Order: sequence, then C-alpha cells, then structure tokens
Amino acid sequence: MANINLVTDKENTKVLGTGTGALLVAFFVVAMIYAGMVFYGNKLDADLIAVKDDYTNKFNIFSIGDSKRVLDFQNRLKISDKLLATERDNGKDLANIEDVMIAGVYLNSYSYDAQTKSIKIDCYADSYDTVAKQILSFKGDDYFSFVLAGETKIDATRKMINFPVVLTIK
Repeated sequence: MANINLVTDKENTKVLGTGTGALLVAFFVVAMIYAGMVFYGNKLDADLIAVKDDYTNKFNIFSIGDSKRVLDFQNRLKISDKLLATERDNGKDLANIEDVMIAGVYLNSYSYDAQTKSIKIDCYADSYDTVAKQILSFKGDDYFSFVLAGETKIDATRKMINFPVVLTIK
C-alpha cells in the first residue's frame, strides 16, 4: 500500500504568492527611486562644478582687469562725498539772501569767507530809508546769526547809495 493516493482534491500551488509579488513590486519601485536619485545626484554634481568654474572665471576677470578701475572709482566717490560735505552751498546762501532782499536794493558783489562762515555782500539802494529796511530785513531772518552793516557811500556815477553788509551764517 505504499502507492496509495489519499488526496481527493487537486491542490493548486503557486510559484509566487501574493506577498512575494508585493515584495518584488516594492523592490522594483525602490530600485527605480535609487537609480533616479543617483542620476539626479550626478546632475547636481555636474551643475555644481559648472557654477564653481563660472565663479572662478568671473572672479579672475574681476581681480585681473576691472578691480583696479572699480576700486579707483569707489575711492573717488568717497573723496568727492567728503568734499561735497565740507563745501558750502552757495546756491542756498544766495536763495536766502534773495528771499530777504527788498525792492529797490541791488546786489553788486558776493564773497564767502569759510573761516568765519560769513558772507560779504556789496549792495546798492536808492535811499537811506531803503538801506535801513534792508539791514532790518537781514537781521530779521533766522538764517543769519549776525548782521554787520558797513560804511555807506554815495556813488555819484550810479546816483545810488553803496553799503556793504557782512552776514554770518548760523
């Protein structure tokens, strides 16, 4: 009785089970992601090398050729800023003088003394009353801290009164 088959139903045996198929699919997905990351990493490495080479080239061009010109221009800008900060704005001074000038007074000369921060102007007026009003107008302005009227003279050629004024700026 050694060759007796007691099995009544035929058994279906699968070579690959459901779990084994799922494992193979997961392995294939992981392998594809890994291969994609390797290729992407290689692309990033190549891009990094290209950017480094571009930076090196531009740095060499700048340091060899244009750096002296750029630095010279920067130094000139710094020096000009200092000079502009120390220089007096004559346009502003003249604008303030123009604002306080009254009718009938004419400006003949203008000079600025940087040491005393004062402006010396030479004016002409048609009467002594106009001279007094003009000096009072200068004294009433807040831009000037001190007003000094000089000696008045009659100019026979112009038939006007000449009076110098020294204005000290605040």
